[in-house]
Amino acid sequence: DTTSYVYNLALLLRDGNDFTNNKGLNSNLNIYIEHSNEVWNSGFKQYTWNYNQAVTEVGNNASSNLNQYYQSDAWVTKQGVWAMRLHARRLIEIGQIFKSVFGSQAARIKPIYAHFTIAPFMYNETLTWVSKVFGPPSNFFWGLAQTHYYDEGAASSHATVDQIVSALNASSYSALPNDKLIQQIADFFGLHHTSYEGGSGFASQSTTNIANRITANRAPLMQQIVYNDVVKNWFPYGGELYNYFSLSGGYSRYGCWGLTDNLQNLTTPKYLGIVQAIQDTQISSPSTTSTSSNQQSTTSGNNAATTSSLSSSSTSGSISSSSTTTSNHQQITTSATTTGATTSLPSSSKGTTSASVSAFTLALFLLFAL
Repeated sequence: DTTSYVYNLALLLRDGNDFTNNKGLNSNLNIYIEHSNEVWNSGFKQYTWNYNQAVTEVGNNASSNLNQYYQSDAWVTKQGVWAMRLHARRLIEIGQIFKSVFGSQAARIKPIYAHFTIAPFMYNETLTWVSKVFGPPSNFFWGLAQTHYYDEGAASSHATVDQIVSALNASSYSALPNDKLIQQIADFFGLHHTSYEGGSGFASQSTTNIANRITANRAPLMQQIVYNDVVKNWFPYGGELYNYFSLSGGYSRYGCWGLTDNLQNLTTPKYLGIVQAIQDTQISSPSTTSTSSNQQSTTSGNNAATTSSLSSSSTSGSISSSSTTTSNHQQITTSATTTGATTSLPSSSKGTTSASVSAFTLALFLLFAL
Protein backbone atom coordinates (compact mmCIF):
# COMPACT_ATOMS: atom_id res chain seq x y z
CA ASP A 1 0.00 0.00 0.00
CA THR A 2 1.89 3.05 -1.26
CA THR A 3 -0.48 5.34 0.63
CA SER A 4 0.31 3.86 4.05
CA TYR A 5 2.12 5.74 6.78
CA VAL A 6 4.92 3.18 6.97
CA TYR A 7 5.59 3.20 3.23
CA ASN A 8 5.67 6.99 3.09
CA LEU A 9 7.90 7.22 6.16
CA ALA A 10 10.36 4.90 4.44
CA LEU A 11 10.22 7.15 1.36
CA LEU A 12 10.82 10.21 3.53
CA LEU A 13 13.92 8.68 5.10
CA ARG A 14 15.19 7.57 1.70
CA ASP A 15 14.41 10.67 -0.38
CA GLY A 16 13.61 13.48 2.04
CA ASN A 17 11.04 16.15 1.20
CA ASP A 18 10.83 19.88 0.52
CA PHE A 19 11.88 20.62 4.09
CA THR A 20 15.12 18.63 3.64
CA ASN A 21 15.68 19.91 0.08
CA ASN A 22 14.67 16.42 -1.11
CA LYS A 23 17.65 14.83 0.57
CA GLY A 24 17.12 11.65 2.58
CA LEU A 25 19.34 10.19 5.25
CA ASN A 26 22.96 9.79 4.26
CA SER A 27 23.38 6.49 2.48
CA ASN A 28 26.00 5.35 5.01
CA LEU A 29 23.50 5.45 7.89
CA ASN A 30 21.62 2.42 9.19
CA ILE A 31 17.97 2.66 10.28
CA TYR A 32 16.93 0.67 13.35
CA ILE A 33 13.18 0.05 13.47
CA GLU A 34 11.10 -0.80 16.53
CA HIS A 35 7.36 -1.46 16.30
CA SER A 36 5.78 1.14 18.60
CA ASN A 37 6.91 1.32 22.24
CA GLU A 38 6.49 -1.49 24.75
CA VAL A 39 3.55 -3.18 23.09
CA TRP A 40 3.75 -5.74 25.91
CA ASN A 41 2.96 -3.04 28.52
CA SER A 42 -0.70 -3.18 29.53
CA GLY A 43 -0.46 0.38 30.84
CA PHE A 44 -0.14 1.72 27.30
CA LYS A 45 -2.85 2.30 24.70
CA GLN A 46 -0.82 0.55 22.03
CA TYR A 47 -0.97 -2.64 24.11
CA THR A 48 -4.78 -2.48 24.20
CA TRP A 49 -5.00 -1.74 20.47
CA ASN A 50 -2.67 -4.59 19.55
CA TYR A 51 -4.39 -7.02 21.93
CA ASN A 52 -7.84 -6.20 20.57
CA GLN A 53 -6.63 -6.54 16.98
CA ALA A 54 -5.22 -9.99 17.71
CA VAL A 55 -8.36 -11.21 19.49
CA THR A 56 -10.57 -9.89 16.69
CA GLU A 57 -8.47 -11.54 13.99
CA VAL A 58 -8.53 -14.99 15.57
CA GLY A 59 -12.19 -14.58 16.48
CA ASN A 60 -12.99 -13.98 12.82
CA ASN A 61 -10.60 -16.63 11.53
CA ALA A 62 -9.59 -19.49 13.79
CA SER A 63 -7.00 -20.60 11.21
CA SER A 64 -5.11 -17.29 11.53
CA ASN A 65 -1.39 -17.89 11.84
CA LEU A 66 -1.59 -16.16 15.23
CA ASN A 67 -3.36 -19.28 16.44
CA GLN A 68 -0.99 -21.82 14.89
CA TYR A 69 1.35 -23.96 17.00
CA TYR A 70 -0.33 -22.75 20.16
CA GLN A 71 0.74 -24.37 23.43
CA SER A 72 -0.89 -23.46 26.73
CA ASP A 73 1.17 -21.20 28.94
CA ALA A 74 0.65 -20.85 32.68
CA TRP A 75 1.82 -17.24 32.61
CA VAL A 76 0.12 -15.82 29.53
CA THR A 77 -3.47 -16.24 28.34
CA LYS A 78 -4.14 -17.55 24.85
CA GLN A 79 -5.23 -14.04 23.88
CA GLY A 80 -1.99 -12.66 25.30
CA VAL A 81 0.01 -15.07 23.16
CA TRP A 82 -1.90 -13.96 20.06
CA ALA A 83 -1.06 -10.34 20.92
CA MET A 84 2.66 -11.09 21.32
CA ARG A 85 2.66 -12.79 17.94
CA LEU A 86 0.83 -9.96 16.24
CA HIS A 87 3.46 -7.54 17.54
CA ALA A 88 6.22 -9.65 15.98
CA ARG A 89 4.31 -10.17 12.74
CA ARG A 90 3.74 -6.44 12.34
CA LEU A 91 7.46 -5.80 12.77
CA ILE A 92 8.15 -8.33 10.01
CA GLU A 93 5.71 -6.47 7.75
CA ILE A 94 7.21 -3.06 8.56
CA GLY A 95 10.71 -4.34 7.91
CA GLN A 96 9.66 -5.79 4.57
CA ILE A 97 8.04 -2.50 3.53
CA PHE A 98 11.15 -0.55 4.40
CA LYS A 99 13.42 -3.01 2.62
CA SER A 100 11.27 -2.87 -0.51
CA VAL A 101 11.54 0.92 -0.54
CA PHE A 102 15.30 0.91 0.02
CA GLY A 103 15.90 -1.81 -2.58
CA SER A 104 19.62 -2.34 -3.11
CA GLN A 105 20.25 -0.59 0.20
CA ALA A 106 17.96 -2.89 2.17
CA ALA A 107 20.86 -4.01 4.37
CA ARG A 108 20.64 -0.60 6.08
CA ILE A 109 17.27 -1.57 7.56
CA LYS A 110 17.64 -3.16 11.01
CA PRO A 111 14.31 -4.25 12.55
CA ILE A 112 14.56 -4.67 16.33
CA TYR A 113 12.18 -7.00 18.16
CA ALA A 114 11.64 -5.52 21.64
CA HIS A 115 9.72 -7.19 24.43
CA PHE A 116 9.28 -7.60 28.20
CA THR A 117 12.72 -7.75 29.82
CA ILE A 118 11.81 -9.67 32.95
CA ALA A 119 10.10 -12.43 30.96
CA PRO A 120 12.71 -13.99 28.65
CA PHE A 121 10.39 -16.92 27.96
CA MET A 122 8.12 -14.54 26.06
CA TYR A 123 10.94 -13.76 23.60
CA ASN A 124 11.59 -17.46 23.17
CA GLU A 125 7.93 -18.40 22.65
CA THR A 126 7.31 -15.71 20.05
CA LEU A 127 10.56 -16.21 18.16
CA THR A 128 9.93 -19.97 18.07
CA TRP A 129 6.53 -19.24 16.54
CA VAL A 130 8.14 -16.93 13.97
CA SER A 131 10.53 -19.75 13.06
CA LYS A 132 7.69 -22.19 12.46
CA VAL A 133 5.40 -19.82 10.55
CA PHE A 134 7.78 -17.58 8.59
CA GLY A 135 11.27 -19.04 8.89
CA PRO A 136 14.41 -18.06 10.84
CA PRO A 137 13.83 -14.81 12.77
CA SER A 138 17.22 -13.58 11.61
CA ASN A 139 15.74 -13.35 8.10
CA PHE A 140 13.41 -10.63 9.35
CA PHE A 141 14.94 -9.10 12.49
CA TRP A 142 18.42 -7.69 12.98
CA GLY A 143 18.21 -7.94 16.74
CA LEU A 144 16.11 -8.23 19.84
CA ALA A 145 15.97 -5.60 22.57
CA GLN A 146 15.37 -5.31 26.28
CA THR A 147 15.49 -2.51 28.82
CA HIS A 148 18.53 -2.05 31.04
CA TYR A 149 17.32 0.06 33.93
CA TYR A 150 18.45 0.02 37.54
CA ASP A 151 16.60 1.60 40.45
CA GLU A 152 16.57 2.26 44.19
CA GLY A 153 13.78 -0.19 45.00
CA ALA A 154 15.83 -2.14 47.55
CA ALA A 155 16.43 0.97 49.68
CA SER A 156 14.13 1.61 52.65
CA SER A 157 11.57 4.41 52.65
CA HIS A 158 13.84 6.36 55.01
CA ALA A 159 17.13 5.61 53.25
CA THR A 160 19.93 8.13 53.22
CA VAL A 161 21.38 9.41 49.96
CA ASP A 162 24.34 7.05 50.32
CA GLN A 163 22.04 4.09 50.90
CA ILE A 164 19.99 4.95 47.83
CA VAL A 165 23.15 5.25 45.73
CA SER A 166 24.25 1.85 47.01
CA ALA A 167 20.86 0.37 46.07
CA LEU A 168 21.11 1.81 42.54
CA ASN A 169 24.53 0.25 42.15
CA ALA A 170 23.40 -3.16 43.40
CA SER A 171 20.39 -3.05 41.09
CA SER A 172 22.62 -2.65 38.05
CA TYR A 173 24.54 -5.81 38.94
CA SER A 174 21.44 -7.80 39.91
CA ALA A 175 20.18 -7.65 36.31
CA LEU A 176 23.03 -9.78 34.97
CA PRO A 177 21.37 -13.24 35.27
CA ASN A 178 18.35 -12.07 33.29
CA ASP A 179 20.54 -10.31 30.72
CA LYS A 180 22.42 -13.57 30.18
CA LEU A 181 19.19 -15.48 29.54
CA ILE A 182 18.14 -12.98 26.89
CA GLN A 183 21.63 -13.13 25.38
CA GLN A 184 21.29 -16.90 25.08
CA ILE A 185 17.97 -16.46 23.25
CA ALA A 186 19.52 -13.90 20.91
CA ASP A 187 22.42 -16.25 20.19
CA PHE A 188 20.10 -19.22 19.59
CA PHE A 189 18.07 -17.33 17.00
CA GLY A 190 21.08 -15.60 15.42
CA LEU A 191 20.09 -12.10 16.53
CA HIS A 192 22.00 -9.16 17.93
CA HIS A 193 21.29 -8.23 21.55
CA THR A 194 20.44 -4.57 22.18
CA SER A 195 18.96 -2.30 24.83
CA TYR A 196 16.12 -0.09 23.62
CA GLU A 197 16.12 1.88 26.89
CA GLY A 198 18.35 1.90 29.93
CA GLY A 199 19.76 3.98 32.73
CA SER A 200 18.78 5.16 36.18
CA GLY A 201 15.08 4.75 36.94
CA PHE A 202 12.68 5.05 39.87
CA ALA A 203 11.07 1.99 41.46
CA SER A 204 7.85 3.93 42.10
CA GLN A 205 6.28 7.36 41.65
CA SER A 206 5.81 7.82 45.38
CA THR A 207 6.67 11.13 47.03
CA THR A 208 8.15 9.24 49.99
CA ASN A 209 11.74 10.31 50.63
CA ILE A 210 11.69 12.06 47.27
CA ALA A 211 14.32 14.65 48.22
CA ASN A 212 16.91 11.98 48.97
CA ARG A 213 15.95 9.95 45.91
CA ILE A 214 16.49 12.95 43.63
CA THR A 215 19.67 14.01 45.45
CA ALA A 216 21.06 10.49 45.02
CA ASN A 217 20.77 10.87 41.25
CA ARG A 218 23.00 13.92 41.49
CA ALA A 219 25.57 12.24 43.75
CA PRO A 220 29.20 12.05 42.51
CA LEU A 221 29.18 8.24 42.64
CA MET A 222 26.48 8.16 39.97
CA GLN A 223 29.25 8.77 37.46
CA GLN A 224 30.73 5.37 38.19
CA ILE A 225 27.35 3.62 38.41
CA VAL A 226 26.35 4.88 34.94
CA TYR A 227 29.77 3.94 33.61
CA ASN A 228 29.76 0.47 35.16
CA ASP A 229 26.28 -0.37 33.90
CA VAL A 230 27.52 0.07 30.34
CA VAL A 231 31.16 -1.00 30.48
CA LYS A 232 31.02 -3.78 33.08
CA ASN A 233 27.42 -4.96 33.07
CA TRP A 234 26.39 -4.79 29.41
CA PHE A 235 29.07 -5.06 26.74
CA PRO A 236 31.19 -7.83 28.32
CA TYR A 237 28.20 -10.19 28.29
CA GLY A 238 27.38 -9.85 24.62
CA GLY A 239 25.22 -6.73 24.72
CA GLU A 240 25.52 -4.46 21.71
CA LEU A 241 23.70 -1.21 20.91
CA TYR A 242 22.92 0.49 24.26
CA ASN A 243 20.32 3.28 24.22
CA TYR A 244 20.45 5.46 27.33
CA PHE A 245 17.14 7.04 28.26
CA SER A 246 17.43 9.95 28.23
CA LEU A 247 19.73 12.83 27.39
CA SER A 248 17.81 15.35 29.50
CA GLY A 249 14.66 15.71 31.53
CA GLY A 250 13.36 17.25 34.72
CA TYR A 251 13.91 15.37 37.99
CA SER A 252 10.74 14.62 39.96
CA ARG A 253 8.72 11.87 41.63
CA TYR A 254 8.18 10.51 38.11
CA GLY A 255 11.85 9.81 37.59
CA CYS A 256 15.32 11.22 37.14
CA TRP A 257 15.73 9.83 33.67
CA GLY A 258 18.01 12.46 32.18
CA LEU A 259 21.77 12.42 32.20
CA THR A 260 21.15 16.03 33.08
CA ASP A 261 18.06 18.02 33.98
CA ASN A 262 19.45 21.11 32.29
CA LEU A 263 21.08 21.05 28.86
CA GLN A 264 23.21 24.01 29.90
CA ASN A 265 24.78 21.80 32.55
CA LEU A 266 26.81 19.03 30.93
CA THR A 267 28.98 18.35 33.98
CA THR A 268 26.54 16.24 36.01
CA PRO A 269 27.95 12.94 37.34
CA LYS A 270 25.60 10.87 35.17
CA TYR A 271 26.48 12.82 32.03
CA LEU A 272 30.20 12.51 32.77
CA GLY A 273 29.74 8.78 33.35
CA ILE A 274 28.22 8.15 29.93
CA VAL A 275 30.80 10.35 28.22
CA GLN A 276 33.58 8.40 29.94
CA ALA A 277 31.96 5.13 28.87
CA ILE A 278 31.79 6.33 25.28
CA GLN A 279 35.40 7.43 25.32
CA ASP A 280 36.56 4.12 26.77
CA THR A 281 34.50 1.80 24.61
CA GLN A 282 33.68 3.21 21.19
CA ILE A 283 36.21 2.16 18.58
CA SER A 284 35.92 2.09 14.84
CA SER A 285 36.78 -0.32 12.07
CA PRO A 286 40.52 -0.98 11.53
CA SER A 287 40.07 0.09 7.90
CA THR A 288 39.03 3.56 9.06
CA THR A 289 41.84 6.09 9.20
CA SER A 290 39.87 9.00 10.61
CA THR A 291 36.92 9.41 12.93
CA SER A 292 33.61 11.21 12.60
CA SER A 293 30.85 12.36 14.94
CA ASN A 294 28.48 10.00 13.10
CA GLN A 295 30.74 6.96 13.12
CA GLN A 296 29.38 3.48 13.85
CA SER A 297 31.51 1.97 16.54
CA THR A 298 32.21 -1.20 18.38
CA THR A 299 33.17 -1.66 21.98
CA SER A 300 35.49 -3.71 24.08
CA GLY A 301 34.74 -4.71 27.64
CA ASN A 302 36.43 -6.37 30.58
CA ASN A 303 35.53 -10.05 30.84
CA ALA A 304 37.04 -10.43 34.26
CA ALA A 305 34.80 -11.14 37.25
CA THR A 306 32.64 -8.15 38.05
CA THR A 307 32.29 -6.47 41.40
CA SER A 308 29.55 -4.23 42.71
CA SER A 309 31.85 -2.08 44.82
CA LEU A 310 32.18 1.62 44.06
CA SER A 311 35.48 3.44 43.97
CA SER A 312 35.87 6.69 45.85
CA SER A 313 37.86 7.99 42.91
CA SER A 314 34.57 8.74 41.19
CA THR A 315 33.99 11.64 43.56
CA SER A 316 36.74 13.50 41.77
CA GLY A 317 35.36 12.64 38.35
CA SER A 318 37.94 9.94 37.69
CA ILE A 319 37.10 6.42 36.58
CA SER A 320 39.76 3.90 35.71
CA SER A 321 39.13 1.08 33.29
CA SER A 322 41.02 -1.51 31.34
CA SER A 323 39.37 -3.46 28.58
CA THR A 324 40.48 -5.74 25.76
CA THR A 325 38.03 -8.15 24.16
CA THR A 326 36.50 -8.96 20.83
CA SER A 327 33.79 -6.52 19.87
CA ASN A 328 30.29 -7.09 18.49
CA HIS A 329 28.59 -4.02 17.09
CA GLN A 330 28.75 -2.35 20.48
CA GLN A 331 27.70 1.26 20.58
CA ILE A 332 26.32 3.69 23.15
CA THR A 333 23.63 6.16 22.21
CA THR A 334 21.33 8.46 24.14
CA SER A 335 17.68 9.08 23.43
CA ALA A 336 16.74 12.72 23.18
CA THR A 337 13.12 11.73 22.61
CA THR A 338 11.06 8.61 22.00
CA THR A 339 10.20 9.30 18.37
CA GLY A 340 12.47 9.61 15.39
CA ALA A 341 15.14 7.51 13.71
CA THR A 342 18.03 5.70 15.31
CA THR A 343 20.92 5.95 12.91
CA SER A 344 24.58 4.92 12.80
CA LEU A 345 27.12 3.94 10.20
CA PRO A 346 27.06 0.37 8.92
CA SER A 347 29.02 -1.79 11.33
CA SER A 348 31.54 -4.54 10.83
CA SER A 349 30.67 -8.22 11.20
CA LYS A 350 30.17 -9.87 14.56
CA GLY A 351 33.38 -10.88 16.23
CA THR A 352 35.72 -8.44 14.51
CA THR A 353 38.31 -6.57 16.48
CA SER A 354 39.01 -2.90 15.96
CA ALA A 355 40.91 0.14 17.09
CA SER A 356 40.77 3.94 17.01
CA VAL A 357 38.38 5.93 19.18
CA SER A 358 35.29 7.39 17.58
CA ALA A 359 32.92 10.09 18.75
CA PHE A 360 29.58 10.28 20.46
CA THR A 361 26.43 9.45 18.48
CA LEU A 362 22.96 10.57 19.51
CA ALA A 363 20.10 8.24 18.69
CA LEU A 364 16.36 8.42 18.57
CA PHE A 365 13.88 5.61 18.16
CA LEU A 366 11.88 4.95 15.03
CA LEU A 367 8.53 3.93 16.41
CA PHE A 368 5.26 2.89 14.76
CA ALA A 369 1.81 3.03 16.23
CA LEU A 370 0.52 0.64 13.60
